[in-house]
Amino acid sequence: CLISCQMKRRWQMLALSLSANLFSGLGCLLLGQISATDVITVAILQILLSIRHSRKGTAASWVENCTFFCLYTVGGLLPYIVSGTLGSFGWLDLLPIIAALLLMYSVIQKEEQKMRIFSLSNATVFLIYHAILKNTQFFAQLISIISIISALIRYRKNPSPQRRKKDHPGHPE
Repeated sequence: CLISCQMKRRWQMLALSLSANLFSGLGCLLLGQISATDVITVAILQILLSIRHSRKGTAASWVENCTFFCLYTVGGLLPYIVSGTLGSFGWLDLLPIIAALLLMYSVIQKEEQKMRIFSLSNATVFLIYHAILKNTQFFAQLISIISIISALIRYRKNPSPQRRKKDHPGHPE
């Protein structure tokens, strides 16, 4: 989580995001957060597919994106559907699904900065989720948010010096 957003290239960000999700999924599984674990498993599959697309120089199709959208939603609801307790599904159980959908949008972005913005949103939702559950992944998400913000600042696009002069109000032209 700390270094994936600091990478310059998309494929590097995806590879480290894959690792982060593997560890996060394991943590959620060990804590008994089945809904979050299901959603993270779908995220891992999407990241693997995105890495494959990056290697081929292609993008995910509309059908693939819609499929992942459905898988994230069903993955989050699956434990409740299987156990017959869908009526006990609450807003807290919705947070991992929302976070995963933000991750989905992050992964399908072609520009690294847009990936970071959606990653920031994803980390913020998971920060709230882990804060409510009072588990230690809260601290990882907090540090991740700080790292993403620093990466957004670090890789922001600055206008060239020539353009800055041209856009200056006193510049003749």
